[in-house]
Amino acid sequence: MEEVLTLDYMKASMAKAAVLLIYTDLIQEGGCFGIDSTAAIPAVEYFEEFNGFNFLNCTAIHEGHCTAKVLDLIREGAVIFLLCDLSDSMGMYEEDYLMHPHVQNIIKAYNDGLLDVIPETKELFALLEVPKKQLKWPEFINLNKAIYNKYVLGWFDRINPEKNSA
Repeated sequence: MEEVLTLDYMKASMAKAAVLLIYTDLIQEGGCFGIDSTAAIPAVEYFEEFNGFNFLNCTAIHEGHCTAKVLDLIREGAVIFLLCDLSDSMGMYEEDYLMHPHVQNIIKAYNDGLLDVIPETKELFALLEVPKKQLKWPEFINLNKAIYNKYVLGWFDRINPEKNSA
């Protein structure tokens, strides 16, 4: 079992800022999960602790430091970050992407249930169980777009009071 990162107010705020930076950069770049998708988020390096993995199963010291909604945002953002890394690795390492250690770490996190905060990852990773040449690219791309729309764009919709009052 992975070590659980417990967030105090400052760590929770920094992680939230990192996720929102990732989300806004991805929106400005026109989406996520394409080749060089993480190239759109270089400023996240400012938040040295945020590498995706270490926030997958984070908790808060107490509710006052980080609400359940913010924890969900941070966990979902960590998964989005890793899905972007995965897509980038598929482009960079081509046929050998499944052998790359970083991709293996992402797959291990998926197998350990750490990406379950985004249930659609189950279908996405099922597509990856074949060699890259046999990958059903249209399904892979459509599923990535659906995840992007629901979790990245959808987060901003969920916090918009005008959209929620209808």
